[in-house]
Amino acid sequence: MADSSATQDRQTAARNQTVVVCLVGFLDLFGVSMIMPLIQTHAKHLGASPAVAGLVGSVYGFLQLFSSPIMGKCSDLVGHRLALMVSLALSGGGYILLGLSTSIVCLALARIPSGLFKHSQTISKAYLAEVIPPEKRALVYGRFNAFSSIGFIVGPTVGGHLAEVSSSGFFWVGLLAGSVFLTSSVLVYMYLVIPVTKRLPLKDSSTSNSFEDDSVKLGKPKCQTLSIIQIFQSFENVIRPDLWSIFLTRFLVGFSFLLLRTNYTRLLIENFNTSPRTNGYVISVSSIMGTISGFYVGQISHFCGGDAKSILPMTVLLFVGVCGLMSAPNLVVFSVFQAPLSVCSAVLRVAFLSVMLQRVRPADTGILMGLLQSFTSISRTVTPLLSGLLLEINPQGPILGSAIINLAAIMSLILTNKQ
Repeated sequence: MADSSATQDRQTAARNQTVVVCLVGFLDLFGVSMIMPLIQTHAKHLGASPAVAGLVGSVYGFLQLFSSPIMGKCSDLVGHRLALMVSLALSGGGYILLGLSTSIVCLALARIPSGLFKHSQTISKAYLAEVIPPEKRALVYGRFNAFSSIGFIVGPTVGGHLAEVSSSGFFWVGLLAGSVFLTSSVLVYMYLVIPVTKRLPLKDSSTSNSFEDDSVKLGKPKCQTLSIIQIFQSFENVIRPDLWSIFLTRFLVGFSFLLLRTNYTRLLIENFNTSPRTNGYVISVSSIMGTISGFYVGQISHFCGGDAKSILPMTVLLFVGVCGLMSAPNLVVFSVFQAPLSVCSAVLRVAFLSVMLQRVRPADTGILMGLLQSFTSISRTVTPLLSGLLLEINPQGPILGSAIINLAAIMSLILTNKQ
């Protein structure tokens, strides 16, 4: 009877932590999406040319590429709760500085704090990996992504209206965005517990796929010091032969999706001569479908037979959806084929992450998240240029390129399964 009561208490505590982290995820993308669409306009107002404005925008992605694995390893050592608090607080300060920027130099410098420390999404997922049992991760990660997406839907509207209030609208948006992040940091401090995982050393870290861990609540985690040697040792634990195929396939799928989504508005204009209002509706519908899909990721994964078994069929369905976009005769059909893309993207993000978490030590969860974010940063750096070049060659160039890369991901999965 006592064991049953203790188990129920642990489940209730885990559920409460999940609610708080989902709220933090919502506030995270709500704050980001308020100010991000306004940065290019503000840069133009400060006198920046399109090239200079693009260079300012690349500061964030460039810093994220290198800071992601380091911040991930730091979160493994000092605790994901503390790392999440620091990430949110320093990112909030960066967005306030962004609102205060009165020159191009200040604007570029204000992007540094978020470029170095804005890893709240990945650290949140690392925290969830500690408090949620593996069999429930697909469901919880799906909900986390869904709540985060809701923030991305609401944020641009709030930021756009606030920016039009006065000539100093950008300042108020930056102040509000920073305040949202600081509030999230306080929520983490007040309501998240400190999960401490008893990590057992691996007999063979290159081949073992199972790990034993027990989560217990203690007043203070044991902090460790960070060294370059520890980071490279963690790389060896995460980047192993049995994980390379998953890294590659996830990179290809993500690259395919980002190639399609980058310059998405321009793609709609070139193919269907759409207006800005119509573009907004199309993008909103796509975002809403992705959000709804996030709530059903667990059910979809279960229907496919588990996270690992859902990857191939979802990648094939993604390819079918991209081909549907390429052959769409009008905007209505084009919008219909956005549905499988939204569903597949929501499921695959969770499936890849769940599979990889099962194959690494709990002690390396954070650095795994950081490496995944670095791979995404590479895609976000390359796809804008590649998508623009393909769009100049042909109005459907980005869609065709996305289909080809997605087909490469399918072939990679098939060859991996045969081995």
